[in-house]
Amino acid sequence: DGKVAKEFFIREIRLLIGDKLLIDAIHSIRNEVCF
Repeated sequence: DGKVAKEFFIREIRLLIGDKLLIDAIHSIRNEVCF
């Protein structure tokens, strides 16, 4: 059970990090377009 929980936890962290990187990328693109 511990292994499954750990893999699920890592997957959740990867999703959170991926979302943050995606949002940062979108913001930087918008800034370049605006200015």
